[in-house]
Amino acid sequence: MTKFMCWIVCICSFILVKGQRSDTFSLQFQPMWEIFPLSLGQELDSITSLNITTLQFYLAHIELLDGAHSVWKDTTYHLMDAKDPGSFLIPCDLPQDIFFTRVRFQIGVDSIK
Repeated sequence: MTKFMCWIVCICSFILVKGQRSDTFSLQFQPMWEIFPLSLGQELDSITSLNITTLQFYLAHIELLDGAHSVWKDTTYHLMDAKDPGSFLIPCDLPQDIFFTRVRFQIGVDSIK
């Protein structure tokens, strides 16, 4: 199970979505299996017959960095639920003129079936 949870961490990717010249910003996450978006209830691997029917996890401690320096932190927890695609979009209020080159966050698994 630990190996599978680590794999879930590796397959979650993110897309940055910036607002129109304002201080609004959203992080959009897309769970992936290899190079394909994850679809619940579909066989992911014909060799192992892997099929995920429930996927929920928490994102926490989202941090924007400029190089190694933190420029913004979010201390809240966000439940990501594959049955609710809207849960993969996290709006963030940022200071104006913020510059960052990296995003860091923590993932906690809630349930996988």
